[in-house]
Amino acid sequence: MAVETDSIRDIYFNNNEFSENATITPSGGSSSVIKVIFDRPDETLGLGEAGITSHRPRIMVKTSDISSLAHGDSVVVNSTNYTIAEILRDGTGIAEIFLETN
Repeated sequence: MAVETDSIRDIYFNNNEFSENATITPSGGSSSVIKVIFDRPDETLGLGEAGITSHRPRIMVKTSDISSLAHGDSVVVNSTNYTIAEILRDGTGIAEIFLETN
């Protein structure tokens, strides 16, 4: 069971602090705007002694904001269109969503 409540999580999902707005559109549904923490970390994939570095964009969201989202749904962050590749819910009330560029 999570210790925090959504009102406590709102501290992090505040556009004056860490978050920004994103538009989410579930398949067959209507779009809505939610607050997300967007990140685009480098990820290095090993290939023997060599490696390939790529960027894997992701957003952190309150799970209460994404109850209807699924793999393949649309997300727009900073005017860039993405498709949801993976949703990781860890039971704390926060989900990590990995994105693919359209």
